[in-house]
Amino acid sequence: INSNKCKRLSVMSWNARGMNNRNKGQELQNTLNNMVEVVDVICIQETKLSKEKHPFNLKGYQKPLTKACKKGSAGGLAIYVRQGINYVENKITYQGHAEILSCQILGKGNDIHIYNYYTKNTASNSRQDWEQTFNKNDKNIIITGDFNLKHVIWNPEGDFRTDTEATNLIEFMEDRHLSCINDGQITRISESHTHQDSAIDLSIVSNNLLDKAEFMIIDNSIGSDHL
Repeated sequence: INSNKCKRLSVMSWNARGMNNRNKGQELQNTLNNMVEVVDVICIQETKLSKEKHPFNLKGYQKPLTKACKKGSAGGLAIYVRQGINYVENKITYQGHAEILSCQILGKGNDIHIYNYYTKNTASNSRQDWEQTFNKNDKNIIITGDFNLKHVIWNPEGDFRTDTEATNLIEFMEDRHLSCINDGQITRISESHTHQDSAIDLSIVSNNLLDKAEFMIIDNSIGSDHL
């Protein structure tokens, strides 16, 4: 990466379940301050910030890229890139069912394309959205976010639920030489005793990055129901 402060890229993904409360932003800042390893890129889903609301500024990060949601609804995205890392926003003109925000980390001949992805429910996932949004010519791709999809490949142990859309996603990944690096750890904590915890927040990378990629969960929901 074109920055002497970053020898490898660390990307954090988190469904915030709303960033309207400034305390939530401060909780995130405190979490980042206490982490041993510096996070280079932060992808946040479900900010619930409309155009009238300004995103929280994180110390050590550039002004975030944002995608507002309709006032009073779920959704909304933000991407924070650490200071000292050069990047540009990838403009996404296609309007599908999913919410997608993207940036391109500029490197010395090895740019990395990062996609922040959110769907409000299982049925909002569409292969047409994926084909129109994720550029097949991009070589270094990281897709992360809340897909709201369950599949035995990434579900927690003993969870055999599988969505049809998840199977479609796997077929799409195979066609585009992408792989999901989730390892069965829980990413969403159920608030109901009648529902299971799940792993609906996915991290996907292009196959050429697979041997360099590492997946981990921070055991701190930061006031959300997602880890």
